[in-house]
Amino acid sequence: MPAARRAPTSVAGRVWNALLGADAPLSAPDFAALTGADLCAIHKPLRAWAGAGIILKIDGRPQRYLMAAQTERSLTPPTVHHDGRIAIRPRSSREKIWSAIRVLKTFDVPQLMLVCGVKRGQVLEFLSALDQAGYVRRHPCQAGESPRYTLLHRSGPRPPSITRSLSGGRWTRTLVDPNTGARVPLAGRPNTSSAPRAGGVVG
Repeated sequence: MPAARRAPTSVAGRVWNALLGADAPLSAPDFAALTGADLCAIHKPLRAWAGAGIILKIDGRPQRYLMAAQTERSLTPPTVHHDGRIAIRPRSSREKIWSAIRVLKTFDVPQLMLVCGVKRGQVLEFLSALDQAGYVRRHPCQAGESPRYTLLHRSGPRPPSITRSLSGGRWTRTLVDPNTGARVPLAGRPNTSSAPRAGGVVG
């Protein structure tokens, strides 16, 4: 497996990634500076997304663009057909789980399975990594009870990924947060402290 998620290579991917991380409206020259892409190539996805209502176009000199409030913050840039229809990409299991965790804030495994329509193993694997990285806290529970978790570190809309790398003859796992760029080693016992170890917005 790769050590980390690769940065987008297409112009649309790079522009979309810049939109996801933007705190304020961006102009085409802003996108060019952030992505290194040609201005003519940048305008094509911006026009398509604005026409489909995925992003908002703010008139002025220069025109600026901002993600629409209702737009899902998917890692993959949306595709817009020539007739203006948006090609829908199914969300991954991890995207569903992370989105539910951010909304619920306190939850258990059966609840996430029901809300997200995912398997128990998928939930447990992701929660174990989030627990070790200090993103969630696992509450004590009685025998036979399903443990509850509380979100400590909201970070951002994009789900953290779990990567593996070979170093010194042994495999290590790392949680990579695409919202902040934080990388948290997952070696050792799960972390149950109340303070997250990665940087970003807490709450």
